[in-house]
Amino acid sequence: MNRWLWTVTVAGAVSAASGCASAGTMQADPAHAGGEAASGPASVTSLTSSNGDFLYTKVLTAPKALELHGINGNVHAVGAASTTAEVRAAKRITHGDPASQRVVVHEYDGGVVVCALVASQPDDDCRPGDDALYGGRHKGGNNDDLSFDFDVRVPSGVPFTVRTMNGNIDAKELQSELRVLTMNGEVAVQTTGHPLLAKTMNGRIFAPLTAAPTVPVQLESKNGPVELHVPAGSDFDLVASTMHGEIVSDFPISTSSSGPGPAQAQGKVGRGGTRVALKTMNGDIVVKRGP
Repeated sequence: MNRWLWTVTVAGAVSAASGCASAGTMQADPAHAGGEAASGPASVTSLTSSNGDFLYTKVLTAPKALELHGINGNVHAVGAASTTAEVRAAKRITHGDPASQRVVVHEYDGGVVVCALVASQPDDDCRPGDDALYGGRHKGGNNDDLSFDFDVRVPSGVPFTVRTMNGNIDAKELQSELRVLTMNGEVAVQTTGHPLLAKTMNGRIFAPLTAAPTVPVQLESKNGPVELHVPAGSDFDLVASTMHGEIVSDFPISTSSSGPGPAQAQGKVGRGGTRVALKTMNGDIVVKRGP
């Protein structure tokens, strides 16, 4: 397998493992640069940054995918205006060792994975995950109050996955398949014409779709409300359930309960069509008719 594996320490030092795939570009965030930028494909040397921020860019086209694994910190993602993917990370630290976490970039045949890892984790922990791994392969191991906030630009058609432990995720205006998984955080997601999956253990999920769903949509929270907005005239099959809450819909749909408690709703909206599944254990489910 052809790949590049890059390690960026919180303090800003960079090293690269050898490989033969064409590499992207890693550089200090221009707003905080304190050293020279480094780039591939020949090698990635070293750079310094006054506060550990960094910027990674690479031209990506489907079917190659972009994946982000966070530990603590918020994620903001939007669609890119070109075929260049961009991942910018900003470090925030209140106390502890600045070197207790680092960022690793793993380029492989199927795309790119960008990970926040703690010091005890090997670089090889940065690899494509599965849906059971909300925060990538984070193993804990430090008590430092340190986080990375990520700002991402996703090219049209490039599948994008986010996994994090603690932090809000805002991923909107995408033209790509979108998969979002967090343990603790609010989620706001919106993509057009591509499958959408969003899960959180603790937090609200809000999905304001600007086009009628034509591919599967799955929104699931363990502890928090789920709210979906869809345009008037949409056609889809709705499946919704909550253990402790209500189901409220602007569209005519039959529910098994009219008050707080276990409730389910299933049926066709309009003429029916693609499956839209909404689920929470504790919270209300709201389906609103958009403009």
